[in-house]
Amino acid sequence: MPAYFSIVLEFDRDDIGVNTVDELCFYLKHAGLRFRSGAFGAEKLSQGEITAHNQELLLHNFEPDPNEERGDSYFQSEFDVEGFSGARGFYLNNTPSDGRYEYVIVIPEEEIYEENEPKTLKKETAVRLLHLLEWIWHMPSIRTIQTLTEKCDDITPETEFKTGGLPQAHPYAVVTERQLKTLNTEGFEVKPFHIGGVMLTNKNYKFI
Repeated sequence: MPAYFSIVLEFDRDDIGVNTVDELCFYLKHAGLRFRSGAFGAEKLSQGEITAHNQELLLHNFEPDPNEERGDSYFQSEFDVEGFSGARGFYLNNTPSDGRYEYVIVIPEEEIYEENEPKTLKKETAVRLLHLLEWIWHMPSIRTIQTLTEKCDDITPETEFKTGGLPQAHPYAVVTERQLKTLNTEGFEVKPFHIGGVMLTNKNYKFI
């Protein structure tokens, strides 16, 4: 199995409504992620069936049991996306008691970073990623967007920003202007983004 680059969308459970999953599908589609099929046991399901299933689990704050079959958990989706071989998306709700959950989009790392240069991206790849983040950030309920490599730990929850935590940015993260006020941005290039957002670019990364 290849190593994966992850785009992680952080949400607050208090913002869950009856159409939350359908709303995310809308923004993913406009970002250029076109539904291809279900994955890991959900291959024969339609996008509507996957959406309804995941919506029901989210509303009930379902926490996956790692010892259970995937079919008893959130269904995953495969997407076609221009410039990449594809992407896969899935929900994470591993710690529901902390009031947050995540949606993760994974793309093979070899399609993001240059070979043997894990902190280098081609400019055209960076542009594609920025396009994805731009459209996804339009979804009002997203708290942060963080990007990770296979070797990274999990994202830094928004609640930890006030105590010195920094978002994962490999190379990008998107936070709100309010969140930015609590962050040490020394290691980031900071630029205004869309709809009250701020783009953080990790200074350790190169673009060629």
